[in-house]
Amino acid sequence: MKLGRGFIRALKALSLFPLMTCFHMAICRDNAHFYRPPLFWGEPRFERPSLSTAAMLLTGGSASTSRNSSGNKESTLLNLYGFENLHHIGDNVPSVSAGNPLETLVNNLNDLPDRGTFGQVKYFGQFSLFEGALLVQQNFTKGFFGEVYMPIRQLKIEMIGFNDKTPADNIEPHRYTQTWLDFLGGYQTILAHYGLTAGRVETTGFGDITIMAGWTTNYQDTRELDYIDATIKTGILLPTGHEKNENSVFDLPTGYNGHYGFPFSIDASLGAFEWLTVGANLGGIIFSEKEKIVRMRTSSLQNGFIKLAKGTALVRPGTVWHLGAYVKLDHIHDAFSWTTAYSFNQRLSTKYLPSNTGTFPYPVVNGDEQLQSWSMHVIHIVWEFDLGAEGNTAMPNVTFLMNIPVGGQRIFNTMTGGAAGEVNMTWHF
Repeated sequence: MKLGRGFIRALKALSLFPLMTCFHMAICRDNAHFYRPPLFWGEPRFERPSLSTAAMLLTGGSASTSRNSSGNKESTLLNLYGFENLHHIGDNVPSVSAGNPLETLVNNLNDLPDRGTFGQVKYFGQFSLFEGALLVQQNFTKGFFGEVYMPIRQLKIEMIGFNDKTPADNIEPHRYTQTWLDFLGGYQTILAHYGLTAGRVETTGFGDITIMAGWTTNYQDTRELDYIDATIKTGILLPTGHEKNENSVFDLPTGYNGHYGFPFSIDASLGAFEWLTVGANLGGIIFSEKEKIVRMRTSSLQNGFIKLAKGTALVRPGTVWHLGAYVKLDHIHDAFSWTTAYSFNQRLSTKYLPSNTGTFPYPVVNGDEQLQSWSMHVIHIVWEFDLGAEGNTAMPNVTFLMNIPVGGQRIFNTMTGGAAGEVNMTWHF
């Protein structure tokens, strides 16, 4: 039996309300990151009083390539900011211990003249992600509801190395210049001298927990359309995630790096023909500023992940924005539905306000490629299966999903896939 949206709406008049929606992963939660595409944000919430929702998600993915600042696909994961300029890695960096032979190697390299890509390397690596999340939502009365979202993530970057891009001809300085060879021979020890490691990283922990309150409406007094739905919500994002280890070059935070966030979103959808839904979402997260000890550039010639110097700065994270639209073929075959969506996701540039502007000049620090905005274009594919039968108090559904990045700037090319299970229940008091 084919179940159209008209049938679904009719069930709302009954005391038993089955689940007919996918896992609601609104972008205004801890969802948008440069290292993987966000999940599909879901549809507007049903207005049913006392409706409870519990959902669990498991997803994962991997990447060995990225996209650079021009949006072009890079052949390696860790070259999204361009070559690491080791030639100038020590420019204007304060001494850790004067006269140390390791600092002498750095200074001798800095003293050599510039020549094309001399002293520059191209880093590569393999990124993998495994992620779970729990979502609990509770309707109250007159369309108001609340929700809590708790993610947990395992992030890995391994098989890390680099290719030397220094010219291999006979014009000095070149790949076989002794000063460059001496530097490379002591490279890992030099990083350790400045408190850095540039090897494999693995982090497992909670992301940022989000608590939201919202209002939803389902309008059905229409002539041509089946219904018009809308949901608005806002709340607070708590910095419960692991913060980036500033002494580990490729470490990643599991949330938004220790900053409180203030998320908001607007969802709307239209239904027609008892099988077609078209919807859209607009959302974002505004972050609080925080004083932190961070790695910063000391020269405009430095580029990439590696920075030898660190200091105190007031960090002002860029706002996260999301815009998306989708088309859903609702219950096109018995309990099966298919959704195809597109989203544009962007984080604006982050700003550092250094305490010591002598060592860390503001224009130099904030010209860093790592602090510039990133953006991502994503195609989302969602398959839903309703498992419950009419008349059941608790109605489960299972969702399978794919999230495919198709463009963007300063991002990992990580395609993710996974599954979610959700149960809705209406309480009677």
